[in-house]
Amino acid sequence: AYLSRGGSGQTAMAAVSGCVWALIPLLCDGYSSPQAVFYLTVVCGICAGAVTYGIAYAFVPISFIVPALLSVAGCLAYAGGFDNLSLAAMVLLYLAALVRGAVHSDRNFRASSRIRNEATAMAVQLRKAHAQSLDATQQLAFRASHDSLTGLLNREGFTDAATLHLAAHDGRQHALLLLDLDGFKAVNDAFGHKVGDRVLQDVAHWLQRETAEMQAVLGRWGGDEFALLYCLRNERQAPPEIAQALIRSISFATAHYGGHLGVSIGISLSGEAEVADMISFADEALHEAKRTGRN
Repeated sequence: AYLSRGGSGQTAMAAVSGCVWALIPLLCDGYSSPQAVFYLTVVCGICAGAVTYGIAYAFVPISFIVPALLSVAGCLAYAGGFDNLSLAAMVLLYLAALVRGAVHSDRNFRASSRIRNEATAMAVQLRKAHAQSLDATQQLAFRASHDSLTGLLNREGFTDAATLHLAAHDGRQHALLLLDLDGFKAVNDAFGHKVGDRVLQDVAHWLQRETAEMQAVLGRWGGDEFALLYCLRNERQAPPEIAQALIRSISFATAHYGGHLGVSIGISLSGEAEVADMISFADEALHEAKRTGRN
């Protein structure tokens, strides 16, 4: 509606301007004075320029050229004579050609604008689809490598991340801790699996808090087992001290279980072993910790 009102206003202004140019015959005695050819050339040139530059809205140049050229044709026809009548006919043909050119330019402009707008809209849709596809791919990759319950890395995700971590810190000593909750079976037996799931989530959050400064790779190895790999950077990060600190603080990990919840930890320390070997060694140590009294 706004464009329509704007176009209507421009059309009216063009018509008024065309009517002014239609008064040119007053300057050359109705195109009968010696200067008539000059004025006729000027009017025709101005009309051609109006059509040439008015490609976006045909009614504007048409409203300008019609009064000006009709006045030319009318004056020539009124003067009479074969030459004047022939020239008047040519002016009318010229007017028809200009009108046709204006309409054709208008249609081409609208068509190209529509195609350009459609292309822009399609590009926006493609960018949106690409972003959605990328987001979906990232979500799938996250789900494939992370545990759906705790949000930690799953077994495969932990193995891959730990392998990359070892490669990035090649030659430095690493510790792998394998944690198994003590008393967790009693949680499921007494309160059900829903509460057991909440406890596992709490333990995962507790591990993330306790190891936040260690830049560690943390994952749920399966069931109530968790795995932790980190690079030893100072003496405060000695694996036995870290393990003892975790054993002491496990009782504060969850408020969803009122009974005693402990943790047994197996440790593997190496500077060059692969993840699978470190897991195997830590698992043997974990079983020994379980066998000799837990916690």
